[in-house]
Amino acid sequence: LIEKVENARRDLLLVAERLRDIVSAPRTERPPRKQLKRELERLHAAACVHFACAQEGAHLSDALRSPDDSAERVAQLHHEQTRLVAQMSMLAAQADRTDVAWERLCHDALGLLSLLCAGDSAAHDELFGPPISASSR
Repeated sequence: LIEKVENARRDLLLVAERLRDIVSAPRTERPPRKQLKRELERLHAAACVHFACAQEGAHLSDALRSPDDSAERVAQLHHEQTRLVAQMSMLAAQADRTDVAWERLCHDALGLLSLLCAGDSAAHDELFGPPISASSR
């Protein structure tokens, strides 16, 4: 399970980096929309694996949960993550539409990824950096 989680994290990180590259590239250097769609599909696939690993881990051991995670909170997280993974699938489907801006697709995908990884601090820190604490401001 640990290896599957690490592989899923690595895949999420690679896709997030490619999406950031696409967004930061000048319009004239952007790859075809077909490639953006592939990246969004890869993101969705990696998110599905990450989500499945999180669920498997939660079922394998209650020790993986923080003490303040009640059964209700865990069910709420599961519901929220299911919704986020479904939204990633919809983003990939929208990549074919020329009326949807590249930037919006990429930013939405990265935003969903941030929310999906909120329960996995190691993945979140690797993708987006550690949270800024009040003392470091």
